[in-house]
Amino acid sequence: MLAFACSVAACRQPEGPMPAPGQGSSNDLGDLSKDLLNVTGRVKDSPQELTDDLVRFAQEKKVEPPAGELGRRVVDTVAGSKLTQPDAEKLGRTLWVIIRATELSDRQVKSMQGEVKAILVSAGIPEDRTNPVTDQVGVVQKTVTIRTKRWYEFF
Repeated sequence: MLAFACSVAACRQPEGPMPAPGQGSSNDLGDLSKDLLNVTGRVKDSPQELTDDLVRFAQEKKVEPPAGELGRRVVDTVAGSKLTQPDAEKLGRTLWVIIRATELSDRQVKSMQGEVKAILVSAGIPEDRTNPVTDQVGVVQKTVTIRTKRWYEFF
């Protein structure tokens, strides 16, 4: 019995592939970081532009509503913050990955949530205000994932 328990404990969820930006994606990522900086500066129409860009990254129609909600939550959280250019680039890339990655493990999703939280906190946003965004990251990932859990992941 001990050997079985040890062997099951050793079986952990494999890591899913992270999407890599292609040629056209670098423009998309640049747009996202500009949108994020515009939202922090409260530039007119920037909330809608950010949300529209995130929805555009959805590869399936079913992902559009949760991606849009992610955009709205990001807008509510970063508006008026002190998000820097490097942090806007990191956050934009992370949001892009969250919407595009279809095979992330639970551990990878938690890591992405932690990354988003860390970026937002570094911009001076109180940790409790980041929770709506990090919660929505999980919702988006549940919607986009095509990965099924293996039998040993239920233990």
